[in-house]
Amino acid sequence: MKTKTTTLLLVLLLSISLKAQILNGYFLANGDTVQGFTEFFFCKDSCYTFTFLATGGTPPYSYAWSTGSTTDHTTFCYSDLDPFNDDTLLVTVTDNNNHHESFFLRAQNYPDILQQICMVTVDPILNKNVIVWTQNINPDVIFYNIYRETTSLNQFELIGTVPRTSLSFFVDTASNPAQVAERYTITAESLCAESHFTSYHKTLHLTINTGINNTWNLIWENYTGENFPVKYRIWRGSTENGLELLDSVSPSVTTYTDLTPPSGILYYTLEMIPSYSCQAGLKNYYASSYSNKVSNSSLIGIDAKEISKSMAFVSPNPLVNTATLNLSPSVKKEHLIIEVFDLHGQKIKTFSNLSNNQLPLSRCDFKTAGVYFLRITNENNFEIIKLIVQ
Repeated sequence: MKTKTTTLLLVLLLSISLKAQILNGYFLANGDTVQGFTEFFFCKDSCYTFTFLATGGTPPYSYAWSTGSTTDHTTFCYSDLDPFNDDTLLVTVTDNNNHHESFFLRAQNYPDILQQICMVTVDPILNKNVIVWTQNINPDVIFYNIYRETTSLNQFELIGTVPRTSLSFFVDTASNPAQVAERYTITAESLCAESHFTSYHKTLHLTINTGINNTWNLIWENYTGENFPVKYRIWRGSTENGLELLDSVSPSVTTYTDLTPPSGILYYTLEMIPSYSCQAGLKNYYASSYSNKVSNSSLIGIDAKEISKSMAFVSPNPLVNTATLNLSPSVKKEHLIIEVFDLHGQKIKTFSNLSNNQLPLSRCDFKTAGVYFLRITNENNFEIIKLIVQ
C-alpha cells in the first residue's frame, strides 16, 4: 500500500513539474488583455504597445519580436499593416533552461461599418421630418450621427446623435416640411471610427396652385434615396386630419390635377409607397413616406379653422384627472382605432372596439404630464387631436 501511494505521489509531482516547464503566456495591448488571444483589430491611425506576459518555464525570459524588439514589449501601428493581407505579430520566448515557444497575434484592419438610411418621412402628428434606419448588426457601434444638407450642395452638418440602444429614428425638430424638401444622410460610430457617408434620402415636398375651371394642381419633388418609390398615393379631405384616398400615380409623375374637387377648403398630402418597409424598433414600423400637407385655403381666401369639421373632441382639455373623447355620431365604430402618441412620436396606448361614442380618459393612461396626440382612424379617414395632460 505504501509503494502504491509513493508511486502516485511521484506521478503527480512529475505532472506538476512538466506543466511548470511549459512556456505559455498572453498578450496585452496598451495594458489590456487581448480578447480571443490570437486576433487583434487596429483602429485607423492608431498605435499600440503590445506586451507579452510569459508564464511557466523557468524565469528569467528573453524575447525576440518580429518587429526586432528584444524586450517584453513592442510597438505596432496601423500604418505598419499590409493593406491587402493580414499581418502576424510574432514573439519567441526563451526561458532560463533554453526552452522556447513562439506566440503570435493576427493583426487586421478594423472592418468598415456601413450604415444607411431606410426612409425619411414627414410625421403627420409633429409635422416634422423623421429619419428612419435599421439597427446595425455590428455590436461595436456605439451611436448614430444624423446629418442634414446645408445650403451648399453635398455639404452636410451634424444635427443629432442617437445611441445604438435607442429606437432607430430621429425627429428633425428644426425642419419645416411645408417650406422645403431636405436631404439627409447617416453614419455609425464605433470606438475606432465613424463610417463614411452612404446614400442620401430626400423628403417629399408638395405644393398647390389654382388650375383652370375650378381645379387644383398638385406639384411635388420626387422622393430620392435607395428605398425608391413603387407608386404615389394622393390623399384629399375637407379637414386637415380627415383625408381619404383620391388616386394613385406612377413614381415617374411629379404633377397631378384634381379635376373634380368638391367646393370649399381642401387638404392634400402625398404618400410614397417604398420598395421595402422599415423597422425602427420592436413596435415602430414605417410602411410608407409622407409629404407635407397643403391646403387651398389661402388661395380661396377662407380661414380653414372656421369651417373645419372634426370627427371628435376631448373635454376637458387640458386633462387633469379625467376627460372624455367625444366622437361624432357619423363616425363608424366598427373599424375605429384610437392611438395615443407622446411628443416624440412614441405610441403609448391603443383603444379599439368602442361600445359607444364616448371614450373615458384617465390621468393614469399617460406616462407623465405634457403634450400628447390622439390619432383617430376610421377606415380610410384619420384625424389627430392634440391633448394637454397636467
